[in-house]
Parts: sequence; C-alpha cells; structure tokens
Amino acid sequence: MKSINLFYYGDQDFVRELAKKGTESDITVYNRKTDEVIFTVIAPSKFPDKLSSLTDSIGPADAAIIRAGSMDRNLGEVIMALDLMGISQGIVSAEPTISDQISKILSSTSLSGYNVGNFTASQVIEIASGFSHRKQGAGNSVLVDHFFTVRSVGSVALGFVISGEVHRHQDLFTNYGGKKVQIRSIQMQDVDIDQAAEGSRVGLALKGIDTDELERGMILSDHPVNPERELSGTVRYHPAAKSPVENGSEIFMASSMRFQRGTISGNTIMMDSGICLLDGKGIVCSQRLVPRVRGIFTESRR
Repeated sequence: MKSINLFYYGDQDFVRELAKKGTESDITVYNRKTDEVIFTVIAPSKFPDKLSSLTDSIGPADAAIIRAGSMDRNLGEVIMALDLMGISQGIVSAEPTISDQISKILSSTSLSGYNVGNFTASQVIEIASGFSHRKQGAGNSVLVDHFFTVRSVGSVALGFVISGEVHRHQDLFTNYGGKKVQIRSIQMQDVDIDQAAEGSRVGLALKGIDTDELERGMILSDHPVNPERELSGTVRYHPAAKSPVENGSEIFMASSMRFQRGTISGNTIMMDSGICLLDGKGIVCSQRLVPRVRGIFTESRR
C-alpha cells in the first residue's frame, strides 16, 4: 500500500476532516488510511511564533495542502519555504475571492503545478491519492520526528522512511552521536510488520540506544554520516527576500527537521554545532529579518 506524507497549513476544522489527530508537540501529526493510501499529515502547531515548527513540518513531506482564508505574511512565509524546499506537488483550497491571487503568486515558483480551487476535504484526499513519494537521502534511511520509552520495549523512535526500506533486526547508524543501533521491531498503523517501504511512517523499537540519546532530525541509515560545523557552498536567495543576509550575521539552518544556529560569511557558514544537510541542502533563515525564510544553501562538495 502506498504511503503519502502531506504538509498542512490552514484552519484546524479542515485538517480534522482530512485525518485523525495523533502525536502532538510543536508539530502535530494526523493519520488517515483509505483502501489504497496511508496518509500522514504534518501541521506546524506553533507557527508563526516558532519558525522551526514550519520547517520541521515540511521536512518529511511529499506534498503540501494549504487551506487559505486570506493572503497574509504568514501564508507568504509558508509559500516561500515550500518553494525553497522544492515541494512541487500540492493543493490549495481557497475561497474564489483569493484563488486567482494565490494562483498568480504560485505561477512564478516551483509550486506552479499546485491544484488551486475551493476543494472539500474529500476532494483533497482524492487528488492527493495521485501524489508520489519525494525521495530524500541515500541507501536505507529513516528520519526521526518523535521518540519515547515504552516499558518492557525500551526506546521507540517514530519517523519516516525517506529512502530505501527498513526491516526487523536491521543494523543502522545514527548521524548524530554516531551510534550503531538495531531495529527490534517495526509498527505501522499499530500493526507489527517485518519491513517498511520508502515513504512509510513507522514506529521503530531500537536496541543499542537510550531515549535521551535520540533527537528530532536524527537520521538512522545503513551507512555512517558525520555532522559538519564549517559548511562551504552557495546561497540562492528567494526573490521575495529582496536582499541577502549580511556577512557576520546570525542565521539558522533548516534541514531534515533540524533548525540550528550559525554565522554566515560569504560562501561559508559556521555552525554552532555540527549539522548533516540532507542531500547537501538547507534553508537559510533569519529571526531578525522579514520574511524570516531567506534562501537555500547548497554545499559545494555535492
């Protein structure tokens, strides 16, 4: 069965029609299963107050759903982030009074192919069933979003299979901490399974790691990946950002559900602590500028 992961921005009544609420923190995860597709919907619960809530919610998404009641600064930041992160599949459900305005804005972005109209929740699900998985990373990799301890089981990580597949008793490496762990068991939709395909949201019972060693944005993969502090590459600023971030300024890098502080100087970004940029890319953000989403950084070594 196909799995599709959807970023959602809009009113709460509409998302409750789309799916049932599950895990909730600064991002809220909703779930829905049809005869053909398992949907995971990720919404930024603390946005706009917390920008990382937005970027973390987009990180594992294959496509986006926007329920727009008006065109404002917050929606503008959402569109910029989706554009920079390359979420080219999506749906905008909006009143006819603003549909044309939104279509015009999207036409000059990577979101130009979005379906725009006054869609019902059932129509959104029908359209979204035709979306495909957006592969990220390499090999067999899981992107962790939440984690907890279960008595008699131990450490459990919830996450998305962003590339390849994972199976029970498989050994994986953590990209933060560099530990080797083993998958004790896998669950999907509260059902034990032996393996999970690309795109699936899974619960993994892990051997070899304590819960307090797990982090959001940790990638579990079949090959070791080391975080870096000094990043060399180029920044492509979004046209709506209008101006670059000044040299020596504080920035925040958003990649693979991480949101970490650094300092920019020309083509180099020095991070306060090591970061692994998924596919060598990250979104450059500034908490001091408007809009806060500024551009995309691409490592030169890729």
